[in-house]
Amino acid sequence: MEASELLKRYAAGERDFSGIDLSKADLSWKNLQGIKLHSANLSETNLISTDLRATDLSKANLNCANMRGADLSGSYLRDTSMVEADLRGAYLSQSKVATWLVGANLSRANLSGADLQGLYLHKTQLTDACFCGARMPNGGFHD
Repeated sequence: MEASELLKRYAAGERDFSGIDLSKADLSWKNLQGIKLHSANLSETNLISTDLRATDLSKANLNCANMRGADLSGSYLRDTSMVEADLRGAYLSQSKVATWLVGANLSRANLSGADLQGLYLHKTQLTDACFCGARMPNGGFHD
């Protein structure tokens, strides 16, 4: 499916786009609040400053996605693949993030109040990231 078709169907009220392939699409600056992208392929997708609040991104492929400044507050990211994803300045407050972030960039990201149980960080940039009030009982930080 092309990004334009997704946006048209989203505007018409459709929210479940599970399993969709939008790799390399440009969805920057779009409002996709509440969309369901379970098991979607969003690798190399441009999601700069996209409104993804309350979104289901469980089991989605976000490898190499550009999500700078995206708002993922209250979203669900379980078993989401985010290898080398760019999340600089992204908002993940109150989100459930139980995934592997390998080589990702979370500089200046806001994860305040997020549930990070099961989060695994490896070679992830965390400069000035905010983890205020975040819960991370079973996750891990590694070089």
